[in-house]
Amino acid sequence: MSKLRVVEELVLSRNPMKTIPDHAFQSFGRYMEKLHLDNMGLEKFSDGAFVGVTALKSLHLENNRLRSLPRSLELSSLQNITISGNPWTCNCMLAPLRRWMDSGRHRPDGICSAPSQQKGKQVRDSSAFSSCRVKPNRTRKGTRH
Repeated sequence: MSKLRVVEELVLSRNPMKTIPDHAFQSFGRYMEKLHLDNMGLEKFSDGAFVGVTALKSLHLENNRLRSLPRSLELSSLQNITISGNPWTCNCMLAPLRRWMDSGRHRPDGICSAPSQQKGKQVRDSSAFSSCRVKPNRTRKGTRH
């Protein structure tokens, strides 16, 4: 996909992939608004999978085998995310998603599968995130605010 330059919507649904690699969407990430990665058997994202993705508004991740989200996924531009049908590990790695949900934009269905005391609870209702610390946003060199 490195030759693609302008892609506003990418549908990879039902394509069997276990991992999304680093920089997978970088060449067109500043244009991509909708990404469909549902029903793929996805197990994980490399930490840098979403590097360069800055315009994403809608992300479909339902019905995979995902347990966490990568650090490179910028949630602030998202308006919609679907996460149901994944065995989420409700710990501090998933805290940014929970904070996004708590901000009132959208509260999608998603069930915790671990740790055991959170199993079966909705991500949006889990108490697992109460002890997670918020990391301050660092200003990147060369960016304007």
